Amino acid sequence: AGGAVSANWARWGCLATPGDLNCDDLINSFDIDPFVLRLVDAAGYSNAFPQCNAANGDVNADGLVNAFDVDPFIALLLGPTP
Repeated sequence: AGGAVSANWARWGCLATPGDLNCDDLINSFDIDPFVLRLVDAAGYSNAFPQCNAANGDVNADGLVNAFDVDPFIALLLGPTP
């Protein structure tokens, strides 16, 4: 995960918390709507959540926020599997 943090720092300029799209320091169902907004309307997301790092939507740490972040985001919401 250290590489992902470094990649996010380099790309976005500050530390990101992947999956925390409403910036309440939790990853839960309250992040779903902001995640979808970030996927479909980056400017709208930035306006709605100006305190949040846009890189929080880059859940798979590839430097992009796109459909490839959906499955990792869902995995974060569901937590570890037993």
